[in-house]
Amino acid sequence: MEQETTLAEVRAEVTRQKEIMEDAQRRLRIASDALFKTKAIFAGIRRIPVELLGEIFVFHVRCNFQSPWSVMHVCRAWRNAALTTRAIWGAILLAPPLSRKTAKRVRILNGREVCVKEVQLRRALARAGATPLDLRIGFELKGRRNHGRHNWIFKQRIAIEDLLRQMSTGANKKKIRSLEIDTGGSVTFPLRSFDQFDFKDLDGLQVDCLYPELIQRAAEEAKGLRRLGAVSTDIRKLMATPWLRRLEELEVLGNHFDDPAKVTRTILLSTNVLHSLSIHGGTITNGEPRIDLPHLRRLEIRRVSCFWPIECPNLTHLTIVCGGGVYEQLANNSIHLPHLQVFKFTCFTSLPCLRAFLVPSLREFELDGYHSKSIMRTGMQQVWDGGSSPNINPVLFRLRNAAVHPKVVADVVKGMTKLEQLNLEHVKIGAADFLKELHPKSVPLTKSERKAGRKSPRWIIEAQQMKVMTIDLCGFNSKKADAEAFEEAARELLLKRNEATAPMERIEVRLTEEDGWMVFCEEA
Repeated sequence: MEQETTLAEVRAEVTRQKEIMEDAQRRLRIASDALFKTKAIFAGIRRIPVELLGEIFVFHVRCNFQSPWSVMHVCRAWRNAALTTRAIWGAILLAPPLSRKTAKRVRILNGREVCVKEVQLRRALARAGATPLDLRIGFELKGRRNHGRHNWIFKQRIAIEDLLRQMSTGANKKKIRSLEIDTGGSVTFPLRSFDQFDFKDLDGLQVDCLYPELIQRAAEEAKGLRRLGAVSTDIRKLMATPWLRRLEELEVLGNHFDDPAKVTRTILLSTNVLHSLSIHGGTITNGEPRIDLPHLRRLEIRRVSCFWPIECPNLTHLTIVCGGGVYEQLANNSIHLPHLQVFKFTCFTSLPCLRAFLVPSLREFELDGYHSKSIMRTGMQQVWDGGSSPNINPVLFRLRNAAVHPKVVADVVKGMTKLEQLNLEHVKIGAADFLKELHPKSVPLTKSERKAGRKSPRWIIEAQQMKVMTIDLCGFNSKKADAEAFEEAARELLLKRNEATAPMERIEVRLTEEDGWMVFCEEA
């Protein structure tokens, strides 16, 4: 038939066109690959000398706390440049050995090469060569135990001392650029463990126990420290050291036998370059006027007797851990921090202290609870009282380790007009009820609106700017949450936000560690 002949001709034509198209696509891919390779040859990065590329790697590794292995996997040229740049291989972590099952799983941690065995340490030192080392001694890889604690600590100390003894072998002393000892205050290493260390190039020293001999030796040998963290008793012995007043980062640890007030106040009154300060315990002022530090950028206050002991209007990062005491009542908006970007607050006391802060540029706010549901309800209602312009109005709000009522948290979120991301981490909350509280509500049209020809309803949208929500119930709830009820509430929230022309990107939730994360997205 004529129609069958026509159909066969069309099919043959389609086949020929497909072959032509496939050939054209193949030639297009070949041409694109050739152009990409040609552009790569003439790329500006190839004209950078190896020495300058190595300096870029050093800046990347040290400032971003990244592993040098991240740049070695880019291309052959970068790998060769990284291997010839000794300075990027100086970050080393000495840690106790793990069990045989997990010993090989951790190679890099926070940009440092992990060494739990002598062979690993020898390899790391060989790569570093003569470059000054950034050495850290810590128990990050192994949780601390309560049962058999003394015996466990003894074994960890012996393992670390064996690694330090390995570093002491050889005729030349190991140059140290920075030294950090963080064992949770449970281990003190003898001074002989550091005999083969050269502290002339020492830039930073941070210890978590009393090390009077070590700090005294560092003060005598170092040309000038920029970063220091030690117990106030040891810092007191360095008061006559000239470089102490040129510190850029200072961490003062109080103890039961010494109040760091005098030490801290003397240093703060004499320095004009300090931009990072961390104070743990004790007092700072002892009734004296507040200290004015306009150059300070980062401040961390942990369990001090005075809630706000200094004036630092140019802060960008603030961490406060309140103790169990009662602080002086500060007036609302009495602490104005116009440049603050990140604020972390852990409350073992009442929350109303937050009403004293006025932080208009805040980007990230983290609140750690550790309180009962009734105390958290009262405190959050006092801080976020439903006003249109709350003092704490971040772009990212993170609530952690708290038992909270769904409606209370929903009311707090509703008042945050800038909020784009909400993270609830390890909280005890009725997740489905919380999501229902955030559903947009449609408002019936008025008579005048209907006469004007408006057909779509008006919506009341809470936290209109919010795009991402993460809820982690793992580790806090005593009983498993209703997964079906939560999924229904999450999908309904996404659907209603889309109808109200204020769509969200996603909602992430983890009910239990076994189930893992669930991600809900509204399809376009």
